[in-house]
Amino acid sequence: SDSSVQIRVSGGHVTEVREGIGLTEDVPFNVEYLTRFVRRTHLGGNLYEFEDRNRVFFTGEARHYNDNVAKLFKGEESHIDPSKQYIDYAITVRRDTYSQSFAGRSEDNVTYHVMVEVGRHQGVEALLNTLAAAAGINTVKALGV
Repeated sequence: SDSSVQIRVSGGHVTEVREGIGLTEDVPFNVEYLTRFVRRTHLGGNLYEFEDRNRVFFTGEARHYNDNVAKLFKGEESHIDPSKQYIDYAITVRRDTYSQSFAGRSEDNVTYHVMVEVGRHQGVEALLNTLAAAAGINTVKALGV
């Protein structure tokens, strides 16, 4: 599994008192955190299934798993870097339409996912925020930075 470096620094109380070394206080030791451990998530390697699903949906063709020549000529090699992190922008479009049923209205929700590599996401985020602002929706900031 892919994860960041984890450094643990422990602290606490004196557990053993040595005679003849002077006065020892029973107070906690100072603990200083050097780093914090955060497991990396949203790696590109987890997105291969979505890439294949989208290929079938948009082109009608499935990946040729055992035919490298077909994969080469049809451009089926992945464009995803398996070790990079990706941001998933989910855009839900709600359409209210009139229907002939007893309800009179029909609501149709479709959610589109835009996966963008971290570091290349600023342009996509700016475009999505422009569209959201024009629609009167709150804007987003993916990394909070």
